[in-house]
Amino acid sequence: MNDLDPCTLFSHEQQTQLGVDNVRQGVANGTIYEGMKECTLDRDSAEPFYGYSVIAVTNVDVSFWINERRNADAKLISIAGYPAAEFHTKGVQDEDCAVAIGVARNQHLHVEMHPLSEDLKQDQICQRSEQAAEMALQTLQTLR
Repeated sequence: MNDLDPCTLFSHEQQTQLGVDNVRQGVANGTIYEGMKECTLDRDSAEPFYGYSVIAVTNVDVSFWINERRNADAKLISIAGYPAAEFHTKGVQDEDCAVAIGVARNQHLHVEMHPLSEDLKQDQICQRSEQAAEMALQTLQTLR
């Protein structure tokens, strides 16, 4: 995961399935993942506007979201047989949802969906985060 560019985890076909039209690689900043490789996938050419953030996390595993005290409502789930945590900002609904998929010891793939102009319910946002997470994991498995 240290050398992984998270943008390589989404084929052109998968980007089309997600409806995104702008993909940018960068580095996470202003978050607990400061300095880690990040890919931003946005739909910004037409309504509805939304985006995904995908971060290759190399210093903590999924238990970080389940066992530690965080400002997040989290639950343990499974993505394609891998342990994962699904969470959103505590006390906030219908704004964000992230999935952290445990891929190795002290490493996980963070996938988060942000609706920007679409009125989606929390369950729908989480479903889209899970869908993107499954796509990323599917590609990651082929890179081993």
